[in-house]
Amino acid sequence: MNHQVQQLLNIEVQLIVNGRILPALNQLLFEYRFTLSFFQTLCRESRLVPSGREKLVAYSLWKGFEQDFGNAIHLLCPQLEYCIRTQLKEAGAHTTHIDTNGIENEYGLSTLMDLPEALAVFGEDFVFEVKSVFTDSLGKNLRNETAHGLLDDESSSSLGSIYAWWMFLRLIVRAIQFKQETSNN
Repeated sequence: MNHQVQQLLNIEVQLIVNGRILPALNQLLFEYRFTLSFFQTLCRESRLVPSGREKLVAYSLWKGFEQDFGNAIHLLCPQLEYCIRTQLKEAGAHTTHIDTNGIENEYGLSTLMDLPEALAVFGEDFVFEVKSVFTDSLGKNLRNETAHGLLDDESSSSLGSIYAWWMFLRLIVRAIQFKQETSNN
């Protein structure tokens, strides 16, 4: 069943990237000039981006606006994982385990997304989306493909990479909206 779901998501990703994301990106690039400084400000304002990560995250977003999705995905994957880990820690989740040698290790993204706190913090739809795009071997598996050096020039600029970049941008912008809504109340 997961195989069929991932196939359907792959079709949806193709439609969204080709029908919405790339046309919107091209229109934005036609009308505006986005600077690295703009994205650094965006990241500073987002409650999702931890202090000390603003430049790295901003650079990954900016590379997408430069249509350099290959480099964007290589920066984005570890930063997304760290942002998710930080949010889960803030919600009280235990994001580490102690191995048989007594060494504390951080959980990887797939394990983080299986924590019950992930559903509470991010919601079922986003957890599914992250798993499908970043960690599911039947999905795009971008986190693992990136971490293990398996993405080449072509696959690192795939529709999946563009979709992942857009997911991260969307998450950061929504965190700003949430921050503004909660400060107004």
